[in-house]
Amino acid sequence: MKYLLLTVLTLSMATTVCQTKSETEDFIKKYIEGNPQNNGAESEKNDVFFTTNDKGVYLMLYSNFITYSPQVLIIFEPSQIQSITIDKTTMKGQNIMIRIRMKDGAKAQKKIPQRNEEKYIDTFEIILGNSAFSDNIPERLKKAIEHLSKLAGGGVTEDKF
Repeated sequence: MKYLLLTVLTLSMATTVCQTKSETEDFIKKYIEGNPQNNGAESEKNDVFFTTNDKGVYLMLYSNFITYSPQVLIIFEPSQIQSITIDKTTMKGQNIMIRIRMKDGAKAQKKIPQRNEEKYIDTFEIILGNSAFSDNIPERLKKAIEHLSKLAGGGVTEDKF
């Protein structure tokens, strides 16, 4: 009886601690959109969307718009993420890079609509302003994206260098 009670208690605690897919999506959306490049200059923004394509594949779309550059749209399957790293070595001025690498054979679609350009890439960056360092946002976003990958049927591993 004691073991049954302990098991039930553990399972109920696990379900209250784990975020649902919707809660995870809301968290990711809030902090990526809330920390655009160059700390949110009026004309700059990050957008995040979650959808399912016509084949039923769950997708995440990341878009950034900055005034001096064409808008870039990245479309990818969270379940196909191999690794997520916070790149502190290539930060440019006021930006933080969260680098996402896709699994072998998987690709993210990169579109630049203004140039009618489209290509497939295996690595890309989500770019945030340095205000994201408050409350450890880059690490929290990394964990949330890893969790979303698991909820979508994938799994993330750490890169070994």
